[in-house]
Amino acid sequence: MRNSIIHFHDLDLVSLDLYHYEHNALVKNLAIDLVQLQSHLPEDSKCIVFLPSQLFGSHHFNNELGLKNEALQANIVNAIEDSIISDVSALHFVYDPSLSMAAWIDASLLADINKDFNALKGEFTFLPEHLLFGLDQPTVLFNTNGFCLACADGSGFSGDHGSFQQFYASLEESKFDLALINSFATADNIPVPEIFEASKKIQALSQFHINFLSSHRTYDLNFFKRQFSLDYLKSQMNITKRDFTLFAAACITIFIAPLLSNYLLQSYASSYNEQTVQIFKQLNPSFKKLVNAKSQIDELSKNIPEETMGAVSSADELYLLTYLDKLNDPAFKIIEIDLTQQTITLSIESLSKLKLAVIQEALTQYSLAVDDSGLIENDNSFFGSLIIRYNSG
Repeated sequence: MRNSIIHFHDLDLVSLDLYHYEHNALVKNLAIDLVQLQSHLPEDSKCIVFLPSQLFGSHHFNNELGLKNEALQANIVNAIEDSIISDVSALHFVYDPSLSMAAWIDASLLADINKDFNALKGEFTFLPEHLLFGLDQPTVLFNTNGFCLACADGSGFSGDHGSFQQFYASLEESKFDLALINSFATADNIPVPEIFEASKKIQALSQFHINFLSSHRTYDLNFFKRQFSLDYLKSQMNITKRDFTLFAAACITIFIAPLLSNYLLQSYASSYNEQTVQIFKQLNPSFKKLVNAKSQIDELSKNIPEETMGAVSSADELYLLTYLDKLNDPAFKIIEIDLTQQTITLSIESLSKLKLAVIQEALTQYSLAVDDSGLIENDNSFFGSLIIRYNSG
């Protein structure tokens, strides 16, 4: 089992220490910034993020009635609102029944932290830092960044070295039994207040981690909440920025293509009708309305002299002209018309796949057979010959 543990250096929550453990043994630890975390965090890691305890408030509340959610929070707020300065509506509350304790943190700050970790792979747990030391005995640890005190009731506090004397004075005023505090320093050169100098023990932070992991301690005070986001989706699917761009383009194409196809079909149909009407008016200025193109063409062609028709009937020529308007595209370099075989051969250069699909759909709407076996696809474009077969009779 892989486990990772994170401690932030200060309240900026930017620089941090990252520890990796396998089978409760330290593998490595790194001092990095938050933006570097993704490249150093194993994908299958369970990661405990210990946030500075001074960001949290706590209150013991015996939930004898078994209240839940809003009802529980309302009762907790009612009990603490006179003792806290912050607007309670701006706080995020979590209750741990095993400790009979509620803890809270500024909601906007938590949202920012959650957002940073929500884009990362892994299983995260956010805990106040003092819970690392357990509940057996009041414990204070001094390290490079400051101190952290854990009380046996689950409450705690942390701060920099300069703030300890003020915190210590508040403990004296509360008549807390200071003799019960078990004091530690992570190294001999760590400054420790005189009252703890003689009794301090030297113990590396990693040993506290191993004790925590070995004890299998669990708390319901997890302040991390996984939320769906595009960044998280990309990290889970190993999607690169290029892949995501292509995926987004494909989604847009899927949604837009039917609309575009429908628009083009309507445009082609309108153009077809207009062109047909123009042809009929050229042949018969008194022409008023298009009803049945083929029968009306046959009727009009009866009045055309036989010698002007050549080897192919004028009806065939007129029927063919109704489709030429559809073939007006820069990709069509040469258009060859065989009236005898009733085919139109198009020489194509660099015709997009989408445009080819739209043109094929438009032509098949008018019972035209489209033969694309002569086309070759290269870089999402088509080259070669496209044969259209029509039947006027």
